[in-house]
Amino acid sequence: MSNNSDFSIINKCQIYMQQYNNNFYNLLKLPILNCNNHLYHLSLVPKINNLIICPYCINCYIHPGKNIVNELKNTYKHHIVEYPSLFNSEYIRPGECDYIIHSSNGGSNDVNNGIFICSQCYKQKANLTTDNFFLNFFSFYNGRFFKNSKTITNTIEMMDIDENNNKCAFCKSHSIYKICQFCAGKKNIIIKLAS
Repeated sequence: MSNNSDFSIINKCQIYMQQYNNNFYNLLKLPILNCNNHLYHLSLVPKINNLIICPYCINCYIHPGKNIVNELKNTYKHHIVEYPSLFNSEYIRPGECDYIIHSSNGGSNDVNNGIFICSQCYKQKANLTTDNFFLNFFSFYNGRFFKNSKTITNTIEMMDIDENNNKCAFCKSHSIYKICQFCAGKKNIIIKLAS
C-alpha cells in the first residue's frame, strides 16, 4: 500500500483545501482519458458540512481525520462538524492522503502531488499508479468514471444504538463515533448503521 507518511499535517490541510476549491490541476496532467469530464462532474456535486467528495469514485464524502479537522479549523476557519453517527452511512468514509504521481521512492511529498481519496479507493488502489487504477477499476460512462461492478464492495448494516458510550458498535474499541474510523474504512466492506 502507498505510504503517505511523508505528507505533513500542514501539507494535508493544503491538499484538502485545494480539493475543496476544485483544484485538480496535477490530476489532469496524468494520461487518463476523459479525466477532465470526470472532474467536471465532481465539481457539480454539492459539498455538505465542508467535506470533500472522493475524486476517484465520486461515491462518498471524505472525512480527513480528527487531527486534520482540528488543523483546518485553526488554520483556515474551515469547520467540519463531528458527531457520533458520522459514519452511519456509506456516503461518509474516512479519507487517506495519497500520491498522485509515484516515483521509485514512493513519490514527492509536495502539496501538488497529494490527493485525498476515500479509504475504499485507497485500499483498492494499493501500489497501482493513478492512471492504472482508473484503467483497472473504472469504466467511463455518461460523462464520468464509475467503479466496475466487480470492484463494488459489500455493505454490512448494523442496527442503530441509542448511545455509543465512546465505543465502536462493530469492534468495541474506544471511539467518539458509533462506527470508528478503522471499521468505517475496512477493505472490501462498508460497515454502517441501518437507517
